[in-house]
Amino acid sequence: MASTTTTTATRTTSPAAFGHGTGEDEDSTAEANVSAGEVGSCPNCTVLPLRVGESFIADANRFAEAAIYATDRGVSVIQEALGTYNDPVFARQAIDYAYGHGVTVIASAADEAAEHHNQPGALPHTIVVNAVQGPASINGVPVTNKPPSYLQIDGCTNFGTRIDLSVPATSCSSEATGKSAGVAGLVYSAALNACGAPLYGQCASAAGHKLAAAKDCTRVDGTACAITANEPGQHRRRGGGHGRRRAGRRHQHGPAARDGVQRRDGAGLHRPQCQHDVRRR
Repeated sequence: MASTTTTTATRTTSPAAFGHGTGEDEDSTAEANVSAGEVGSCPNCTVLPLRVGESFIADANRFAEAAIYATDRGVSVIQEALGTYNDPVFARQAIDYAYGHGVTVIASAADEAAEHHNQPGALPHTIVVNAVQGPASINGVPVTNKPPSYLQIDGCTNFGTRIDLSVPATSCSSEATGKSAGVAGLVYSAALNACGAPLYGQCASAAGHKLAAAKDCTRVDGTACAITANEPGQHRRRGGGHGRRRAGRRHQHGPAARDGVQRRDGAGLHRPQCQHDVRRR
């Protein structure tokens, strides 16, 4: 998916030492049709790994530097499954900088099984995710809510007043972050198709209707998308970031967006954009 890049926020020095960054890559971008592991939610997304700590506990200043660097490199999604031990203004400024350039920050709610906020995910202009799972049992004995529910939170994931999406996952909020970042990559790719249909040939909706280029596709700050019907000779790195017309129209406000009931639907998010992949024809 050209022009869609996911940034992984952690990377260890040894592949056998810890593997948190590798796991994040696998959740969002693991290849399909391979002999081991499960496919990532966006197996064709390009990955730019950026190391900000020795584990998922990191200095928020290093995260901020990486976020600004990634934005300037042209990424579309920042995938950060971090818990930082500080909360500098620099981190807020870096997230605002990414948001202002149409970059989505998928942030982990963290994995302390607590209701407290987690930095930098609790800052404005992020999408905070945690994990839900089905009923659990040990040796056949149920150890779950009564009545059992598939909306039960994963045992180690955080919860509380700031949860934007709850994602089915068994490896806590970290896995939820990876899966959600991959879905965000799919949305960006589809938005590129919708906004730049003349560049990429025929572009159809799930119902088979031909999509014209969106002339009113805008970024969150009101400026025009980089790829529009009025720019037929350009093929730039982003199709508008948080495009108001299509990419962002399924965002919901109110209690459902905060209490963990709002769950991601990758296919549903992608369908209003465009079925075809982003390629010149």
